[in-house]
Amino acid sequence: MTMLSRGSHHSIILYDSHTPGFKWFIQNYEFITDLRILKLCKYDIMLGVDWLRVYSPILFYFIKMKISFKNEGKMIGLKRIVDEAVFRS
Repeated sequence: MTMLSRGSHHSIILYDSHTPGFKWFIQNYEFITDLRILKLCKYDIMLGVDWLRVYSPILFYFIKMKISFKNEGKMIGLKRIVDEAVFRS
């Protein structure tokens, strides 16, 4: 196991493995991200600060549960989908 981060409350998150260059899709958009594999029960993927920093600045619209940012010069908007997520590799 490897330490992932140390928060303001000195908590440590451990991860078992690392997957560099993982290709994933959300709402018809493709991303390539280095992933750290964590056991998180019901979540397929969680976007960390390292991912958010790549696409900064990001607009968070909490009332509509949407985020917007630029990717390769295009504005992208991702919104909450109520249905179950499907994981593809």
